[in-house]
Amino acid sequence: MLGINNSNHIIQDEMRGGIIQIRIFYGIEVKCILLDLKVLQEANLYTFGENVGSTLWNSTDYWAYIARKYFPDFDFYWQIDYGCFLNALNY
Repeated sequence: MLGINNSNHIIQDEMRGGIIQIRIFYGIEVKCILLDLKVLQEANLYTFGENVGSTLWNSTDYWAYIARKYFPDFDFYWQIDYGCFLNALNY
């Protein structure tokens, strides 16, 4: 699953698929969550005004809340950030 900040509607919703969609990236089908301000507000999550990017940057746990809401049957949720790495003894 790939979470996408779609507040600027870069990824068009031609199929009216809603928040969860299957999209093709580099030839691979990927299940995506398209987040925008409405999705965060419907989940009763605090937002920093209308800037979804700033909200998600400052509240990185929001992705986990949204994933849990739409995929409740999973035991674990991983968040991977391209700008972070694990600094542990077994890394």
